[in-house]
Amino acid sequence: MKLTVKDMVLCSFFAALISISAYLSLPSPTGVPFSLQPLFAMMAGAFLGSKRGAIAMTVYMLIGLIGIPVFSNGTGGFGVILSPTFGYIIGFIAMAFVVGKVVEMTEGTKAKLLGLILAPVLGVAVNYMIGVPYLLMIFNVVKGAGITFYVALTYGFFPYILLDLIKAGLVVMMLMSIVPKLRLAGALEN
Repeated sequence: MKLTVKDMVLCSFFAALISISAYLSLPSPTGVPFSLQPLFAMMAGAFLGSKRGAIAMTVYMLIGLIGIPVFSNGTGGFGVILSPTFGYIIGFIAMAFVVGKVVEMTEGTKAKLLGLILAPVLGVAVNYMIGVPYLLMIFNVVKGAGITFYVALTYGFFPYILLDLIKAGLVVMMLMSIVPKLRLAGALEN
């Protein structure tokens, strides 16, 4: 895939949006902060498509790994890989890709409406499928906590799923209203 200057600007814009949203997070007792980051990861896939959305989230992750404090609570650096929440950051890449791919696959078909609804929901599911096992692994292997999968769900899934599904609903509304207008205006490509 060859990226144009416009693609690079859009990918950078979404990497910046998710970076800024990390600072708008609220701490939680479980250690996984409440944030708008899943919303922006879904938006990256919805607005940019699967590949560019995933590129934007990869840029965000790499910026944080080189030490720029763009992750929740102003963290950054390679050591964040050992944080229980890093799996969700990896999950943002898959989330953006899945959202974009489902939208792309159903565009122009009879299943378009179903695709617009399923895309962000599947994106949320993929993020949890990566984030929760990663959280479990870090707690058990790195921290030696010996938690069960249910406890991992208690820390990294149950408190957040409802809010993430609400964010998915917002993305559905954007997919139905804003994205078509941006495509008509030439700001986004199909």
